[in-house]
Amino acid sequence: MICIKILTDLDFKLVPKSLNNPRHHYGARGIVFNADNKVAVLYKQFKNEYKLIGGCIEANEDLVSTF
Repeated sequence: MICIKILTDLDFKLVPKSLNNPRHHYGARGIVFNADNKVAVLYKQFKNEYKLIGGCIEANEDLVSTF
């Protein structure tokens, strides 16, 4: 797999927050198109945000098996 883009707060014109105890996690996301070239996204009502389908990579997984 190839990393296409790394997004940060600055890409969305947001001010980065400084964290006392930052933790990093890696995730894998996919872009899924249907026959009408519409992109599948996940809506998180609690946070009122849309995300690409995917998730965190678990400790015993590699990038390919995450999907």
